[in-house]
Amino acid sequence: MKTKKSHSKLFFTVVGGTLLSFLAALPVSASGIFPKSHYTVSEGKDILLSGSSRVSYDKEWHSSNTKVATVDSRGIVHSISKGKTKIKAVDKKNHSESFCTVEVTDPELLRNCYSSRGIVGKNEGFEICAITNQKVSRVKFKISGDNYYREQECWSGTQEKKSKIWKQNISIPDNGKFSIHIDCLSDGRWISCSNKAISDIIVSESCGEFSSNLKEKRVSEKCARFIYSCEGDRARVYADSAGFLTIGCGKRVYPYEPFYNNLSSAEILGYFMETLNQGSYSRAVNNFLINNKIKYNQPQFDALVSFSFNLGAGWIYNGSYLKTLMLSAGSGKGGKLKAMVNVSDCLRVRERPDVNSKKLAILRGGDQVSVLSDKKYNDNWYKIRTENGVEGYCHADYLGVYRESNSGKSLNHINKDEFVNEFLQYHHAGGKCFSGLLSRRAQELDMFLKGKYSRYDYLYYKKMSYKRPKCTEGKF
Repeated sequence: MKTKKSHSKLFFTVVGGTLLSFLAALPVSASGIFPKSHYTVSEGKDILLSGSSRVSYDKEWHSSNTKVATVDSRGIVHSISKGKTKIKAVDKKNHSESFCTVEVTDPELLRNCYSSRGIVGKNEGFEICAITNQKVSRVKFKISGDNYYREQECWSGTQEKKSKIWKQNISIPDNGKFSIHIDCLSDGRWISCSNKAISDIIVSESCGEFSSNLKEKRVSEKCARFIYSCEGDRARVYADSAGFLTIGCGKRVYPYEPFYNNLSSAEILGYFMETLNQGSYSRAVNNFLINNKIKYNQPQFDALVSFSFNLGAGWIYNGSYLKTLMLSAGSGKGGKLKAMVNVSDCLRVRERPDVNSKKLAILRGGDQVSVLSDKKYNDNWYKIRTENGVEGYCHADYLGVYRESNSGKSLNHINKDEFVNEFLQYHHAGGKCFSGLLSRRAQELDMFLKGKYSRYDYLYYKKMSYKRPKCTEGKF
């Protein structure tokens, strides 16, 4: 009787209020859609369990302990407090069930961090930002390199949403590669944290913002702010135009990777800089310029990354005239004049600078020719020589003229007029001219040529200092 009574008591205790916690504590084997049986997430972070970044509502989601974590209709688990909960997904078509356990652990002290620059000049100031949870009362930045070490404490943080923002200006007096680590003071104890998004800082006398070199660069904070002023940002997870879950400024949310939601503006910037610097656009621009030994500075790099982020990096791989201009960006003195045929079909070489004169040869888009003189004949014709030795005249509107490098390549010596004209052509979408894209191109040119950074202005085309493309005349 005693045994039965104790079993009965246990049954009523469980049913009377702790059944969900009891079930959540039971071990779970990986089943159904979940590749693992157990997932861990820090308090305050979310995790996507649906198995795809594309939004789907084909399952019903349940959490056995909503005091630990809830789960929404997209399969995103929102952590609330330490503990464990069992997550169940029910397929709406065949009613099959999948289970896993989510364990919520202590919150991270350091949520994110970033540096305003990745490559700086000796004694040149730059800013480091650390984003922590609200329990942190002080932050220590530790800078170390060969025979160099310094600590700088930051005593004042700014509260923003559920985080604190700590900013510190730093300059390094020695050349070399330096790592930055971050300690957080919480409950009277200094705790060393992962430095997350801050990779090594390169310092050199030849690495100032406007110094041209062949050193790999990271996108600057000024550039990141410009791009996301163009693209817009969202603090909470949303579905982009293709149906993929996204947060901040285009950061994709991937299954089973914990992430912060409901971001502060500093966290959006931190996430975005991480996306830019670890993504394909920065890598493509760095690799193209370094592999072809074309020296470049920070604003030039930033402008090309912004351009590529908007339009893709196809200009690097598809033999564009823009690429040709960069490959030929030499000293600009004494090099031979060359040109690339810039048409979609063919270009005729004429005996005289006249459309009615005899046809001598036919050139295809992408063909290279020598320009025999920088003089234009009959107002707008160049005298050229083909690779087969045929000499004649081609209309200047269909030739991308540049000066062949003879003393080392540098974007400082690019053919400015040709570059501006070509760069501004990239204002089309769907075969139509867009004033907003023209404005963005003009602001990127300011960045590239003048080192001028600004917030996106969709009416900038009205006040830009560059000549507008002919195709836009009378359209806006």
